[in-house]
Amino acid sequence: MTRKLLMIPGPSEADPEVLPVLAKQVVAHYGDDFYKTYLDISNKLQQVFKTKNDTILLPAPGSAALE
Repeated sequence: MTRKLLMIPGPSEADPEVLPVLAKQVVAHYGDDFYKTYLDISNKLQQVFKTKNDTILLPAPGSAALE
């Protein structure tokens, strides 16, 4: 069967390599595990953007940032 790649706004088909990762349990947005991950990503973003200012992660769809 040939797979077709549709370049449309969605919904879009997930790559088979991604599906097992999506099947893992979601980490809650509270607690030590999330906090450690949040700080790690925030620190890395500061390096990427070459800033000492705070970086803010929004664990939500992009439209949530607009609201």
